[in-house]
Amino acid sequence: MLSGNLSNWPVTDLLQIMRVTQKTGALRIDGSRPGVIHFVNGQIAGAAVAGQKPPTTVEEARRLTIDALHVLVNNSDGSFLVADPEVAENSARWEVIEIMTEVDRLRMIEAEIRREGINESTPLRLISGAPAPVTLHADDWEAIVALVPAFSVTTLEQDLGRSKALQVAATLIGRGLAVTNEISIPIEPEHLQVSVSVTDPPVLDWLSEHPAEGAVDLSTDIPTSPRANGHEDEVDEVTAGRRSLRSVVASPGTTLVSGVLDDMRKLRTNG
Repeated sequence: MLSGNLSNWPVTDLLQIMRVTQKTGALRIDGSRPGVIHFVNGQIAGAAVAGQKPPTTVEEARRLTIDALHVLVNNSDGSFLVADPEVAENSARWEVIEIMTEVDRLRMIEAEIRREGINESTPLRLISGAPAPVTLHADDWEAIVALVPAFSVTTLEQDLGRSKALQVAATLIGRGLAVTNEISIPIEPEHLQVSVSVTDPPVLDWLSEHPAEGAVDLSTDIPTSPRANGHEDEVDEVTAGRRSLRSVVASPGTTLVSGVLDDMRKLRTNG
């Protein structure tokens, strides 16, 4: 068992000693930010600061190890102790140099932030508009969620306006990036009335099957109709054998050239 003072043995030196001697054990750091670093045969098998939640995946364990070491290496006062192993030998592990390279990268990022006059307690806020297009990776989505509280179309409308609020809400919901925060009863597929696509914007079809106000009816035939007595199988002799034509709606500014009307009647006539 090895123990000592951090003023004489910096954490970075202790990491190299554990690596070179290929030690298996738990390096406990008792400083301003206490924690533990696990080793298996000189490789890092995990690290955590006090109060840190345990990881659930190997990738998360690696990330939390880097985060913990970034904090623990800054301890210059306190003591350390190499205790018995606390993890299994088959645990995921990484080379000390590999992990410390990532820690050094974090320290460089931290230095860049401090050069802007920002420290850990400096309040920050998001600006109202991005100066350039921003690409957000899936792994970074957790950070955005932590910044944005629960919202609704109404709360979005206060800052974005109704149209933009609906577009944002539809996009987030359609892509599975937002879900309702209330308990709801599942709706059967056959009861769904509206289908929203966030990838393909709706296209106005000037050959609409739905009559609109002021629509131009190009029909020349009289549509068939059932008798007034409710017998749908009986058809008035006058209208028997006649064919019905759906209304065709042309958008403003549409010009129909010669022959188009006849072709349209043929295409839109029920056989």
